[in-house]
Amino acid sequence: MYPSPAPPEVDSTTSRLRLRLANSKDAELLLDWRNAPSTREASHTSAPIASDEHMRWLEQSLANPDRRLYIVELDGIPAGTMRSDFEDPGYLLSWTVSPSMRGKGIGTAMVRMLIATISESLRAEIKTDNRASVRIAEAAGLRFIREADGILHYCRDAIDHPPSPPASPQQAAGNEE
Repeated sequence: MYPSPAPPEVDSTTSRLRLRLANSKDAELLLDWRNAPSTREASHTSAPIASDEHMRWLEQSLANPDRRLYIVELDGIPAGTMRSDFEDPGYLLSWTVSPSMRGKGIGTAMVRMLIATISESLRAEIKTDNRASVRIAEAAGLRFIREADGILHYCRDAIDHPPSPPASPQQAAGNEE
């Protein structure tokens, strides 16, 4: 079963963060973040994404049982997004902090929050000049394993203890009854 977010560690940033599953209503927000110049510079694909292409990608992402796309909120305000793709035997992680929220420690806190729920192995692929994501990966406990073709590869081995109990999609989305 796919892991769901655990409650964040309590400190000044993470105690104010909420992780929820993305939905189609997040399309414009995600596209704005993706097409921000600083985000494009750090992305594997740096060209701007057209709205119709983004909508197709989002619909496919939301329907993909091996992908979880999250929105991270700080005090109820969207602050970033994370994606985890199951690729047996583990997960490939990706993240973006909202351009208006960068430099506040949100990236590290949100990545730590997600990886605390996953016991399988993890990896992240980061462009060599994306220093912010390198700092986030290292602070979140991922270790550098190699550089290839301008990409830094980070990983975390599977861990023995199980992650926090999975929540229902409604709980993860904040719609708990």
